[in-house]
Amino acid sequence: MKFIEMLQKNLVKYLLWSLPIVFILIGTIYWLNSSSSEEDRLALDHANECYDNGDYNTAFKIWEKYAKLDSVRVMNGLGVCYAEGKGTLQSVPLAIHYYEEAANNGNAAAQYKLGKRYSLGDGVVLDMKRAIDLYDKAAKAANSTAQNALAECYHLGDGIIK
Repeated sequence: MKFIEMLQKNLVKYLLWSLPIVFILIGTIYWLNSSSSEEDRLALDHANECYDNGDYNTAFKIWEKYAKLDSVRVMNGLGVCYAEGKGTLQSVPLAIHYYEEAANNGNAAAQYKLGKRYSLGDGVVLDMKRAIDLYDKAAKAANSTAQNALAECYHLGDGIIK
């Protein structure tokens, strides 16, 4: 019994001595991660501003640089550039690829845009079931354009049993 008591007493002592070190390590890791993610966030905000101001080449270059982050924001941005041929040559297959990546990871804008392509058969095989599924996901994420598209499908009976 004394061995267990001694072990418990020393364990608590060592844990108390090591806690500050653990907190310092956690804080350092957090600081390193947050500083780079803050830079990333600012760069991506700049890309959005560039796109909104018509500087598609700069927006595309920033998004292309950050594509390795697997950010849904980046994937959707690249999808838009490829879809519209802004900042790069138009490529529907690449647009669909990036929309798929972003949509599969919960980006509501990409879900709507991809759903629209499926509803029209634009660059993909016409698939109203897939379109409605994507509209539904985007609508649940409060994407008003997707909510309207889904309502239109219900109203017209497109892909939905009335």
